[in-house]
Amino acid sequence: MVEKLQTQMQSDRNIYDAYINDSDLIGTHFRYGKVVPISDMIAGDGKDFTLPTLDLPDFIGLDFTTGP
Repeated sequence: MVEKLQTQMQSDRNIYDAYINDSDLIGTHFRYGKVVPISDMIAGDGKDFTLPTLDLPDFIGLDFTTGP
């Protein structure tokens, strides 16, 4: 699965419609330039799809799962 996700990131073609990501892949996403900070998404393109009451400090492990 990791190999297919890397292929998807390299080719910019979706292999999967969706997948659940975990913190182990943060470095991979960052190296491929595929990271979008959730705060940017909430304020921008994802504004219509996220809850306006979403409070990032409520996330468990936010410090652990924050990229460089």
